[in-house]
Amino acid sequence: MNIVYNKILVYDSKGRAEMVSSNIPQYNIHPWHTHPLRDGGPDGNYEFIDELSEKFGITFPYYRNNEESKEMMDTLSKIKSQSFETFLDHNKERYVIHSLEDVRNKDINYVYPIMIYNNAIFEDYNSIEIDSVVINDAKNGKCKICFMQPTEGFFGQDNENFIWFDRLSKKYGLDDSNLYMITTNFIAKTRNEILISRGVVSDKSYGIIDYAYFGTNLWFHDPGRVTDPESKVRGRKKLSTFIKSSLTKKKKYHFLNFNRVPKLHRILLYGFLKSHQIFKDKFISSLGGETHFMKEEYHNLVQGVVPEECTWKNNIKIYYRGHDSRKHHWFDEPDLENNKANNLNAQAHMDSFVNIVSESLLHNTTVFFSEKIYKPIFVAQPFLIVGNPRSLEVLQSQGYKTFSKWWDESYDQELDFYKRMNMIFDVMKEIASWDMEKCFDITQEMLPTLIHNYNVLMKGETIEKLIDELDDSKIQNQTPEQGVSGHKRLI
Repeated sequence: MNIVYNKILVYDSKGRAEMVSSNIPQYNIHPWHTHPLRDGGPDGNYEFIDELSEKFGITFPYYRNNEESKEMMDTLSKIKSQSFETFLDHNKERYVIHSLEDVRNKDINYVYPIMIYNNAIFEDYNSIEIDSVVINDAKNGKCKICFMQPTEGFFGQDNENFIWFDRLSKKYGLDDSNLYMITTNFIAKTRNEILISRGVVSDKSYGIIDYAYFGTNLWFHDPGRVTDPESKVRGRKKLSTFIKSSLTKKKKYHFLNFNRVPKLHRILLYGFLKSHQIFKDKFISSLGGETHFMKEEYHNLVQGVVPEECTWKNNIKIYYRGHDSRKHHWFDEPDLENNKANNLNAQAHMDSFVNIVSESLLHNTTVFFSEKIYKPIFVAQPFLIVGNPRSLEVLQSQGYKTFSKWWDESYDQELDFYKRMNMIFDVMKEIASWDMEKCFDITQEMLPTLIHNYNVLMKGETIEKLIDELDDSKIQNQTPEQGVSGHKRLI
């Protein structure tokens, strides 16, 4: 697959692109990037490139000689954009990186990626400007313009996101053969079809491709990309360990429920487990603190937002009256300020029967899966999902099996958050009433389902389908030595 960026900032010593800039750097779509030579400030349009040139005595694009200082490389790394191929499968053999100048007036089909990390671009800009070369190539069937939001499920929460794309398509005369949104919101296509049926957006003005990024790149597994043969070998060895444990040992706990960032559903889950006697000594859990708020923050939140008809409200409220909301309450990781997506406590998973997955989002307009759901799938553990409604339904559509044979999963279809929480709490109470012998027996019954889910995960179909849909270039037999000077189009 040919991938094109406006600028390549750094080439390695073999002439391969190593660091690229964003294809629309004039828009604030990289919120965490900062000026490498000064404190704070977004990277904007890389106006400080000249400062880097002066500081290190280099020109851009820069060609490495492997004698660069650590200071220089560390500084340069701060200006590179997160590259499209990094969020695919990291397989350098699949992709050839070009500059826009490199493909100008050449017969090369390519993908032109625009990486986004939140929804700011849709909210802050009525439209954006895209290079005329790219637009002409797209209209001539040579280019696919691909927006991609791989690590968040925000796209499609609001109808305005779809309207924004419709306007962009009409502005440039594009359609669903050359303008795409690659999203981790698995109901975005359905929501878009509803808007089409209502005449809010035009049919076929852009394409939507859903992509399970965290199911393709397992941050907690080394090597993380599921397409890597070594990943499959190591994963299978780990699976054998988890299966052996389930076959030979009773669980110590009924539930595992790790929560880092405190959100309403996580505060309620943690408080529910802590405040009901039926769960005493039956769970592993954690909850991050709100260090910049008051001690009673969680108590006041429950008191203020949870409806009185929720019969469990009072118990949770009473528990949080004596809980310090400013402190982390942790099991294995005292540092809850930093993301734990890379962490997998294998022993905690093996010791617990059911994983209560408290996902990142709750909105009815999104179904998003972070790394959290893939951890129990990877370790052959059953799960409940506390997140978007219809999450189980989407997993089933992707080939996974869930656990309605053993407990009520109707909570998945309930759109009202508090009703859904009540239904989940009822399931939790039922499971908590089982003795560990019953949990052991049910684990044996579940093993074919759990192994099936692991196999679906490691098959990696989501990345292969995405690449097949995008790759018009049909690149074969290209070598890294073709790097800077231009690449053959091999069909």
